[in-house]
Amino acid sequence: MSKDMNETTVKAVNEKNSIIVKIDELVKQNVAQGVIRKYLGYMNAQGVLELLGIATLEANPRRPTINRATEAIRETLETTPELMSCKSKGLLISCSVVEELERNRLRLSFDSVNRNFEDVLDGGHNLFAISTFLIEELLGEDEPLLKKAKKIANWKDLKEFWAENRDIVVNALHNGGQKFTFMVPVEILTVQNISEETLVAFTSSIFDICQARNNNVQLANLASGNQKGVFAIVKESLPQYLKELVAWTSGEPDKPVKGEYVLAIATLILNVAKKSGKMPTLLETFNIAPTSFYSGRGKCASVMQDVLEKYEDAKAKNPNDEEVLAFESSLSLLGDMPRIWDTIELNFPRLYNKFGGKAGKSGAYGRLRPFAAKKSATLKKDTPCRFHSPDCTIAKGTYPTLDGYAAPLMYSITAFMEWNEEKGSVVWAKPVDSIIDFYSNTSDNAPIASTMEQLGELIVSAVRGDPQALGKATYAYNAILTSVQAALPTI
Repeated sequence: MSKDMNETTVKAVNEKNSIIVKIDELVKQNVAQGVIRKYLGYMNAQGVLELLGIATLEANPRRPTINRATEAIRETLETTPELMSCKSKGLLISCSVVEELERNRLRLSFDSVNRNFEDVLDGGHNLFAISTFLIEELLGEDEPLLKKAKKIANWKDLKEFWAENRDIVVNALHNGGQKFTFMVPVEILTVQNISEETLVAFTSSIFDICQARNNNVQLANLASGNQKGVFAIVKESLPQYLKELVAWTSGEPDKPVKGEYVLAIATLILNVAKKSGKMPTLLETFNIAPTSFYSGRGKCASVMQDVLEKYEDAKAKNPNDEEVLAFESSLSLLGDMPRIWDTIELNFPRLYNKFGGKAGKSGAYGRLRPFAAKKSATLKKDTPCRFHSPDCTIAKGTYPTLDGYAAPLMYSITAFMEWNEEKGSVVWAKPVDSIIDFYSNTSDNAPIASTMEQLGELIVSAVRGDPQALGKATYAYNAILTSVQAALPTI
């Protein structure tokens, strides 16, 4: 054990979260003014598989999938394995408890509650490509299992395969006579002296290091913010059915809803709070144009992250702070907003044809069909709306609503939000069911009729049926918002 290591800390880590790896040409360095200890060297095939067994990639901003990068790594392993140590950056691992053993071996113990910064920080695609290569090579004589291994397409598939077949693969490695000569560069970051102060400094440094080391692919604010945990309050505010469907990092094929869409609709709430002059500290730098909701979702994510970091800092100082409580209460509106968006997306064609599409003018759904240029643009199967709200499914054979057309109407839901002095937060000005009815009612005297007629004129005349032009037109958002505000007394 390292002389600097606190023995009780090591014992406190669950043994199931520990692995022992041998590091060839091991070098130890103390850096960052003594806060971080760095171990450098090379890991062999057995070490990679040991790491695969424990890695979750929660600390990695991306989930690896088969792509050109992983194919290139595999090609190196197949054709010039001796160059692997020179052609690859290898693996960057963060672990707060590292125990030095004999013969250049290290015991890495990962705290299960800190996996958002204790894991593989960089090199997830390396780990994925090398592991799948090893598995296929080791199972070459087992045709049924090899066939399953070759179907591994992403990180989730790999972890599921490993959980089911770990012992078979490990036995093949130890007993099959297969020799792998490649070496993988590895860098392990840990705490030199464990204390509450150094762990805080270490954690803060790790997030910055991870973002810097991943900047070759322009690490998104979404992934960075998620890794830091700043989106926790947003996740808590979502409806229950949606919580497990949102992808907060890339490479999550089983999560169909992009986190940036969630953050984009959250900015609508903060827009109302900003205009009210409330939450001046948290929203001091908050500034989102209506069109950013459609064409600047990356900016929405960045601005939201800034506000959420301020919220986390303020909450840490005083959880009962007036602005903190107002922010939390206001954000609870997110529980209803996905359903409202999906209602608009689902009903937009009917609303447009009823009130907005004029006979003989381009722009009418179902007549001249400007929303889909060719028949192949129709849906080939029943498709959930953007946020997968229950009962909001677009039927096969219809033309889906494009975001550019619906964005001004979606933005108009801010007409139904207001600052309530008594509750000290943004609230719905009307019952949610009434709002849903407003955006789905196609009766002859529906309150939305005049709004859709005006939107139809904008689509036909102002942008000539171009959804992107409409989605980027600030005047369209303001006009539709004003029209909905005028309809409020009738709802």
